Amino acid sequence: MDKFAVTQTPCQYKYHIPPQRQCTHPPLAGGKFCLFHSRNDDKDKKAFWQGIQNKLQDKDFDFEGYYFPPGLVADFRGIEFTDANFYLAIFKDKVSFFFATFSGKGGAHFRSATFSGEGGADFSGATFSGEGGTYFSHARFSGEGGADFSYTNFTECNTTLFEDTKFETKCKFLYARFPRRSDHFFIFRGTRDPIDLSRCSFLYSNPDRLIFHNFKFIENEPEKFLGLSIWRRDFVLSDEKMVDKGGTVTITRE
Repeated sequence: MDKFAVTQTPCQYKYHIPPQRQCTHPPLAGGKFCLFHSRNDDKDKKAFWQGIQNKLQDKDFDFEGYYFPPGLVADFRGIEFTDANFYLAIFKDKVSFFFATFSGKGGAHFRSATFSGEGGADFSGATFSGEGGTYFSHARFSGEGGADFSYTNFTECNTTLFEDTKFETKCKFLYARFPRRSDHFFIFRGTRDPIDLSRCSFLYSNPDRLIFHNFKFIENEPEKFLGLSIWRRDFVLSDEKMVDKGGTVTITRE
C-alpha cells in the first residue's frame, strides 16, 4: 500500500485568517495533515500541483499554510488573484508571480510566508490593487535567488505593509511604482528590532511616499580608503546615509 495514500479523517490544520473554517482535505496516511499542508518533502508533487491548478480554475485563492516542497517550481505567472491568502505558506523552491495581479476587498496576505527556494521569489511586473491592502509582515526572504519586485505596481493599493519582514537575501524594488496619493501608505517598519533593509535596492523607483520606521539601511560603518568613506553595498536611496534610523522617515516629493 502506498505510504502516502489518504485516509478519511479531516486535515488538522487550523486556519488563522477569517472566516473560521476547516480544511476539507483528508490527511496523508500516517499523518495529521493533507497533501497541501503536509511538510513532507516526499509527497506527490504532481498531485499537489494538479490540486493547485484545480483551485486556480475554481477561483479559490486560499493557500494558507500550504507547503510547496523542494523540487516543485510554483508558477503563478499572470494569474489574476482576488483576496489571495498565502499566510504562513512555505516555498522551498522557486516561486513566480511574474505579472500576476492582486485585487479584492480581502487584500493580499503573505504574512509570515517563507520564501527559501534557491530560485528565489519573483514578483516582478505584478500589480497590487486590493482594497484590503497588501501584507508581507513577518515574511522571510532567504532563498539564494533573492526576491524581485522590479517593475511591480503598488500605486492603487491603499496600504502595503512590510513589518518585521526578514530580508536575508537580496531584494530588488528596481523601477517599482509606489503610491503617490496622500491617503495611500507604503510602510517598512520594525516593531522591536529595526527592520534590516541593507540588502534591498530601490534604484530607479519613485519613493515619493514611502514610510520607514525603526529601520536601518546600512549594515556596517563605512571603510576608509585614502580618507574617503567607502560603503560596501548597493545603492538604495540617495539619502539613505542621512536618515535617522531610529525614528520615522517619510520620503516625499511635493
